[in-house]
Amino acid sequence: MIEIKATALLNTPTYGLHMAETAKKIGKEPKDIGIKLMVCAGEPLPHATRSLLEKAWGAEVYDHIGGTEPCAWAAMCSERNGLHVMEPFFLLEILDMETLSREVEAGELGIAVVTPLGRHSFPLIRFNTKDVVRRGTDGCPCGRTSMMISEVTGRADDLRKIRGVLFTPVSVEEVLRKEFPVVSEYEVVVRKKGIMDEVTLRIEPQEEMGADAMAELSAKIAEQLKMKTNLRFNIQPVKPGELPRYTLKSKRFKDLREGQADGK
Repeated sequence: MIEIKATALLNTPTYGLHMAETAKKIGKEPKDIGIKLMVCAGEPLPHATRSLLEKAWGAEVYDHIGGTEPCAWAAMCSERNGLHVMEPFFLLEILDMETLSREVEAGELGIAVVTPLGRHSFPLIRFNTKDVVRRGTDGCPCGRTSMMISEVTGRADDLRKIRGVLFTPVSVEEVLRKEFPVVSEYEVVVRKKGIMDEVTLRIEPQEEMGADAMAELSAKIAEQLKMKTNLRFNIQPVKPGELPRYTLKSKRFKDLREGQADGK
């Protein structure tokens, strides 16, 4: 980036944070590298994570959504408050997650089903992206009148029922990135303990912390997550640098229940 004097980046949110962390380790301040614009894809981009990226890089950070099959079909405008569907080129349906039979109302979550309108060599009709999005309201200060998505919350594949609660991993990211920036990396692991589900959150601080400070941090995180998800988390601190880093899509959520025998 420094050699070619890059001013823009396209990456997953995880890799944007990883590059910033790596730059600091080699003595480079990310803000001084010269990046003015960052476009993210491949993962949900909660507001808290976008704020961290903007603070780290001193750049404007935008989100967009797409896939290998339909290509990019929605993106942020200059307001950076939701994503505009590219309606001249795509027909989007946001369908209820249980039956995929009705379109959801504004503010509701649903599955994005996309039909590209300009394809000839690789046509798709009502392609189920399995992306879970929240339908936005009409209108935007930028002047565009196209259909909007207020947020991308994750993948239908990642939604899990834990102790009867529908859980999405992005809810953990929202809490940690917004309330606990001292946590540089994390991992969520779900296991069976007897007949009960057990959720463990492994957290890695940016630097070593004393036992009392870490215990206080863990208690605060568990409290905030309980309020956000209605689930109890076992907080497991690890040493700085112990958790894996990801260069593409992150794999911070691991559901190990199916591989367990008799809850052991």
